[in-house]
Amino acid sequence: KSQQDKANEGAKQEGQAHGGQRQKNRRERFSASLRDSAVQGDVAAQYRLARCYANGWGVEEDDAEAVAWYRRAAEQGCAQSQENLGWSYFNGIGTPKDDIEAYMWFDLAAGQRPSAEDARGRVGKSMSESSVLEAKRRSEFLLSILNRRRTQET
Repeated sequence: KSQQDKANEGAKQEGQAHGGQRQKNRRERFSASLRDSAVQGDVAAQYRLARCYANGWGVEEDDAEAVAWYRRAAEQGCAQSQENLGWSYFNGIGTPKDDIEAYMWFDLAAGQRPSAEDARGRVGKSMSESSVLEAKRRSEFLLSILNRRRTQET
């Protein structure tokens, strides 16, 4: 290779390194901003932050942290978070496997997300009748809390 080719190649690699660092810095700033909004109670930010932790987008992948943020959003009525939390409990990702909890979260999301309704049916098939009844009792209790909160906010 000529000296010029080597110089161009070196400059390209250096540019990629700096570009990669700039991109990393942007992702870190974005995730810090997202975290600030999530901490302040922004449901959409809580869901997005959970997805970031679940997939390692701009933060180190951390399934337990993802579950914590899904829970915060789910407890405010975010159906996507409720469904993802159901999958976390069903598969034991970021939390111990628990079919009753999985069914409960799928049940809460089922009215808004057909995929959660399907998941609830799938989980329910492998559960005892008493476990399904317990999961339904829990989802009804949590739904009553969510409805009470919504009423107080208006």
